[in-house]
Amino acid sequence: MKYNILLIDDQYEDESIQDFILNASLSNIKINAVGTHDEGMDLILNDVENKYQAVILDATGYKSIGESELSNTGLRYSLKKLSEHRKTKLVPWFVFTGASRNKNISEFSNDLELFQDDIKFGRKGQVYYIKVDDEEKLLEDIIFEIENLEKSQIQ
Repeated sequence: MKYNILLIDDQYEDESIQDFILNASLSNIKINAVGTHDEGMDLILNDVENKYQAVILDATGYKSIGESELSNTGLRYSLKKLSEHRKTKLVPWFVFTGASRNKNISEFSNDLELFQDDIKFGRKGQVYYIKVDDEEKLLEDIIFEIENLEKSQIQ
């Protein structure tokens, strides 16, 4: 695999997510998945070997193991941690949602745009990606951002 990505999604074992992971492998993208934002941020922040080139964040999920209510708290936690981590290493991030409560809701988009104020990953005008509908766009954008970041680091 040419690209190694971390996926944080409480439903990563579901068939639809496993299909997405399989589809990604056809584009030379290996996706490793964890179920909570705490787990994912621990892997990213302690990735001294630079194993992960980008991270896909589920919008609605769990921040920690044992939580019983789905929310966007974990997403905000991860975005804050990634923002702080930029001082050490820039990790491209992409928000991936299937929750109808997030789709086409301006408040959700506005919240995400706050984290994209000075740097944005993905295509112009695309604040987040919708599961199933935007999977191909997401994979294309991941590859583009990783290659763009690698070129700028070489320069």
